Amino acid sequence: FLAVQQFVSLGISKIAFCSEMTYNLALKDRYMGFILAIKAFSLESQLQHVYIAGEDVDQNDKIMLGYIAAEEILAKSKPEGIFAVNDEMAIGVMKKISELGLRIPQDIAVIGYDNVPMASIVSPALTTVNQPLMTMCIQGTNILRELMHGEDQIKRRIMLEPSIIVRDTAPQQRDW
Repeated sequence: FLAVQQFVSLGISKIAFCSEMTYNLALKDRYMGFILAIKAFSLESQLQHVYIAGEDVDQNDKIMLGYIAAEEILAKSKPEGIFAVNDEMAIGVMKKISELGLRIPQDIAVIGYDNVPMASIVSPALTTVNQPLMTMCIQGTNILRELMHGEDQIKRRIMLEPSIIVRDTAPQQRDW
């Protein structure tokens, strides 16, 4: 949701989405958040392309997965922004965009997810959705401790709020 919100704040309405196979709840939630935001901002008619890798694609090389996703997206549509479900895929997307002679963010803005250390040092620096990793680790450790001591046998799901880290691939203001 935050990624689409950032694109919209920049006047970007033609948005594409790319993901590895949605084999876990986190990836499914990112997709659902994207779709909810597209609907919330009434962008259904502007949705450019949704790429979700199939089983036939190597899921281990996330950068190459992003590259392939961008190749497919750009062959079928002309988005102003691409959201990738992880930063490594976003870096692959950026590589393909650059190889095509397009400029980031002037021609296509890119947003990733995870805020991996590499996101701040690639060029241009990647705008990304940051997960509260330390809080996630603490919460997980607390649940494990409770389970080990027999204090909690109930399945539960804890939702933590992500935040957007604005960098060069989708900056705060569209001054390009």
